Amino acid sequence: MRQSDILSRKGSGDNTLRNADEKVVSIFDAPQSSSVSNWKAVLLAQLGAFRRQNYHDFDFSGPIEVPILEQTEDFIRSLPHLIVAPVIGINSDGTILLEWFKHESGKPATMYSAILNGSEIIFSLMVRGITKSYGALSYSDESVEMVAGTLNKHFEKIFNAKRPPKAG
Repeated sequence: MRQSDILSRKGSGDNTLRNADEKVVSIFDAPQSSSVSNWKAVLLAQLGAFRRQNYHDFDFSGPIEVPILEQTEDFIRSLPHLIVAPVIGINSDGTILLEWFKHESGKPATMYSAILNGSEIIFSLMVRGITKSYGALSYSDESVEMVAGTLNKHFEKIFNAKRPPKAG
């Protein structure tokens, strides 16, 4: 079991939705410190709702396959916490889509999508409308680490751009 799995399971269960909006990570102790909401708990709660009921949308209707839900839960738990929260959706074939967006001047400048189908991660990175990378990887710790590294590079949250000078 990875450390990220252990850390992300804290606060799960019945308290997940109540805890989802709490500020959980303090970056600095200085007065200008920032915090991050627990977006992982929000997505995991949404997946729990998908698991308990048939999903109905204009593109897909029916139960989502358990291996897809389990893979998506594991994937979310494995991601770095300090990245921009993704948008989650269900594709017409019942696969789960996660999308990250970074905006510049009010327009999407960078987009990353990951489709989870129970055995693979299908991914795409676009920067200013140009596809920079795409492909499909068998789902494994190594493929998740690769995707997480790309997400961290392009979607890491910026906190306290002006850090206080170090004392001494």
